[in-house]
Formats: sequence, structure tokens, C-alpha cells
Amino acid sequence: MSVWEVRLESGRQYNSEGVAVAVKTALDSIRKNRDAILRIAAKYGALQVRVIGSVAWGQARPDSDVDFLVTWREGTSLLD
Repeated sequence: MSVWEVRLESGRQYNSEGVAVAVKTALDSIRKNRDAILRIAAKYGALQVRVIGSVAWGQARPDSDVDFLVTWREGTSLLD
């Protein structure tokens, strides 16, 4: 394993020399793009957008999806 390859151990990532490395997570990306996400969601009738599931709990794996819980404006449908 090269220095740049990582292995997952107890929820933390380390390089091949055993040094902890910073890992950009899905939640980091969501936080960075929060304003754009909320703006787009509002355009389609969302009042509140919440992250739920493994991403929210900090237990996401590289193959995890991102789950949102959305509260919609009254009268909004999934077809809007």
C-alpha cells in the first residue's frame, strides 16, 4: 500500500505509515454547498431540508448515499 492509500480503522483513516489523514466527507460537501442546496430546494417548494441517516450520524461509508428529509410547502407535489 502506498503512502497515499488509506485504510479505514475505527472510523478514522490513516495512511500507510499510520498517520491520521484529513478526509473530506459527504457532510463537508453538503455544508460547503448548503446555500445552493437550500436555494434549489426552495425553488421547488421545500421549506426545510435536513440530512438524515448515516451521513448525519457520521457513519457513512464511501458507498453510502445521502438521505434528505424535506418538508414541503402546502400544495407541493413530487411532480412539481
